[in-house]
Amino acid sequence: LAIHVGVHKTWCSDSHRTGASVRTHSEAIRCAPSDYRDCTQQLIAPQYSATSRIRGAELGGGRAVVVTKQRRACTPPPRRTMTSESYVLDPLGRSALADLEERKLLTHGEARSVLEKRERLELNLSATQPTRAAYARAIAYEEKCDALLSVRRAKKVSIKRGPGDHFQARRIAALYERALSRFSDDSRLWLDYVSYLKKTNQPKAVGRVLARACRANATSLEPWLAAARWELKDRGNATAARRLLQRALRFNGEKHELWSHYIAFELSYVDRLRKRSVALGTPSPEVELTQVAVEAARAAFQ
Repeated sequence: LAIHVGVHKTWCSDSHRTGASVRTHSEAIRCAPSDYRDCTQQLIAPQYSATSRIRGAELGGGRAVVVTKQRRACTPPPRRTMTSESYVLDPLGRSALADLEERKLLTHGEARSVLEKRERLELNLSATQPTRAAYARAIAYEEKCDALLSVRRAKKVSIKRGPGDHFQARRIAALYERALSRFSDDSRLWLDYVSYLKKTNQPKAVGRVLARACRANATSLEPWLAAARWELKDRGNATAARRLLQRALRFNGEKHELWSHYIAFELSYVDRLRKRSVALGTPSPEVELTQVAVEAARAAFQ
């Protein structure tokens, strides 16, 4: 009992002097490992931090034992890529600007100016009823910044790509999505978004956005014609282009302009088949080719 009381006093005084959070002897026993009750009979305090210095006492000899946790070497965290979650947490791109400044693609003054401009543009977009012009100004500014970074990136080929390189594309796409969520009936805005995705070489996104544009503006001709042109010229899928034009005729059968586009498409398709037969040296079945166009026109009325 005397030994335990002495240990308790030594522990409390040492804990008070070193700033440890363990205050009672029973609390120290709970924090100690299981070998305390077996053979070592030492009080070992829990590891609190890299600089904690906790003192214990040995029951057998009554002398103090110093337990010090060694400081571990700190390694820098790995560089993170820009993801959709990081964009949500940092919509103005402060971390991306810091990365561009670190890789010497922007100076400190330019990065600060870009951030201030984004804050002013974002203030206009956060209004109760933002206008189309406000979104257009924000998108135009981000596209200019993207073009400037592309020029500087081309001059410094040895620089590795970082999270700041991916932020611009995510920022512009997010601005287009915000604008379309408010002005989904604007066909011109949809086509601008599609042209940006084509310029940045995102074919899968182009197909998805064109499908959304056709659903949102079923009575407008521009999205349907753009989708058919994309399937015919960019992807070489005449069947999908014909299907899109026929679906457009179901919603806009009274518009003569759409009929003229559809007839021109069928004639161009017949002419393409004729040229292919000539190139292959096979006879050209003009009657059958014409019949294909007639059957396609009949399918539009069904």
